[in-house]
Amino acid sequence: LDPMVAANVKLVKRHSAAQARLMRNQFKDGQIPAYVEALNAVQETPLKINTSILDAVEWAIETNQVFAKFPEVKPPAIPEMPDDDANVSDDFRRERRNERKEWWTKKRECVANLAVIDSDLRTAKEMAEYEHFYLGWSFDFRGRMYPVSHFNYHRDDHVKALFLFARGKKLTEDSEGWLYIHLANTGDFNKISKKSLDERIEWVQDNHNQIMSVAEDYRSTFDYWSTADKPFQFLAACLEYKKLQDQGIDSYVCYMPISLDGTNSGVQHYAAALRSSEDGHMVNLVPDENCQDVYQVVANEVNRRLTDDGSEEAQRWIDFGVGRSTVKRNVMTYGYSSIERGFGDQLIDDLMAPLRKSVAYGQIPEHPFGDKREQERMARWLAKVNYESVQSVIKSVSEGMKFLQAYSHKLASEAKAVHWTSPSGFPVVQKYTKFTGKRVKIFLYDRELKKLQQSRLNIQIEDNFSHDKRKASSGVAPNFVHSLDAAHMHLTILLAKDNGIEDFFLIHDSFGTTCDQTWLFYNCIRQAFVGMYEDQCVFENFESEVRDQLENPAEELPPVPSKGDLDIQGILQSEYCFS
Repeated sequence: LDPMVAANVKLVKRHSAAQARLMRNQFKDGQIPAYVEALNAVQETPLKINTSILDAVEWAIETNQVFAKFPEVKPPAIPEMPDDDANVSDDFRRERRNERKEWWTKKRECVANLAVIDSDLRTAKEMAEYEHFYLGWSFDFRGRMYPVSHFNYHRDDHVKALFLFARGKKLTEDSEGWLYIHLANTGDFNKISKKSLDERIEWVQDNHNQIMSVAEDYRSTFDYWSTADKPFQFLAACLEYKKLQDQGIDSYVCYMPISLDGTNSGVQHYAAALRSSEDGHMVNLVPDENCQDVYQVVANEVNRRLTDDGSEEAQRWIDFGVGRSTVKRNVMTYGYSSIERGFGDQLIDDLMAPLRKSVAYGQIPEHPFGDKREQERMARWLAKVNYESVQSVIKSVSEGMKFLQAYSHKLASEAKAVHWTSPSGFPVVQKYTKFTGKRVKIFLYDRELKKLQQSRLNIQIEDNFSHDKRKASSGVAPNFVHSLDAAHMHLTILLAKDNGIEDFFLIHDSFGTTCDQTWLFYNCIRQAFVGMYEDQCVFENFESEVRDQLENPAEELPPVPSKGDLDIQGILQSEYCFS
């Protein structure tokens, strides 16, 4: 890496001065903090390009394939205005005009999508010329690790699938099953990822012929693999599966990262910190022969409430069908302070907008919820039901959030940024200051007119002495939980490294390594998680650090939430918490 380029990449993106001081203190004695060692281990992982997937992505672009998990690069046909205005209502004309406005927005999006994909493909082709390459990484202010370059595997499915490990490993009969499990997980047909590990392996064996067909000709089997949960990652796994079948386990070398994903990591951390066995069971922290699905539990509660409601809106949602995918994002973001309004926005983006896309491209005849105004009304109606259902199902989250928000609000009232230390030693500083608007005059040189032109702009100026109490309160819960999942990642990497693992493929609560070492990584992930919570209470640590920052450390504030009876050691025997 060019030293001048490296010097311009900050270790922590958008850090505050206070956070920089805390981190510099950790380097004073010549020691490298644990979290930096973890970052370096990820940066030292050599990668290469999956050229087969590169060809498939190019084909999808060139033939303008339209499917759920792939960005559109060509807009649909523009909605036509009616020829005979006399025979249509004002409402219809208004709706059609709105549709045409949306079409122009969609066209601009398609142009932007194509530009991004073109850049990604050019970069991928350039990287494919090398035997291996590396990604530079940095932290955000919570300790989460992100690749520095735009071309990285933290992106959409079609970009993530382009990456392979540069160091291939031979498999054993013991590790072969993980390739099968990864294949089943990326396809996730009929929610096979929520079944037992043995059932996932069995699914692959039962679908051998279909998987081989995909690998042999992805063009003719597009209608099948494009409906997978992660289409291009599924296609990549099918290609690896075929290589294994053709070459045999004695000759096959696997370069594919095998990922183990957490079951709603936000709820997992709240449940572990507060020892909630009820919430812990729903996110697989409690050993059980069956894989639990918190999203389905919430969906069941939503459907119960819809049935009891009896209103016209409830019946429309019952007719449409509310499943785990309908509530998934709402449940995922609840532990990050998402509220009813946010739930509604998510339903509009994740459900109503894709349905409009299906109508525009002729995949369905009409939108099941009518015009755009009605779509928003129905989304916000269901958001209320979802919010009430999540609150009733997941109880430890709301208790933890209230505690964190009370302390953060108090510090903001004293014009102080809240800071705490994560279990991996990373110093987190949450600073939300207010901004004031100011209108300024600027002069820009107009090349056409060849003279200076005066313009007026509104700019936002940060007031470092005025803390935003609202943002401090709403932001502390997601920031605290993200600092916990980041710490878990740091500690897992270090433990794995001590056990001889060198290759990492990581995305926050998704842990990937080589197929031959997945069993070892599987155990390291659990051991690191248990180590975070076994002998300490992260909420007590937070309280202690915040009180040290208060003008009156003895001030009366909400106590640390009471603990339940979750057996932390039991997580080591939980088969599905990260699978």
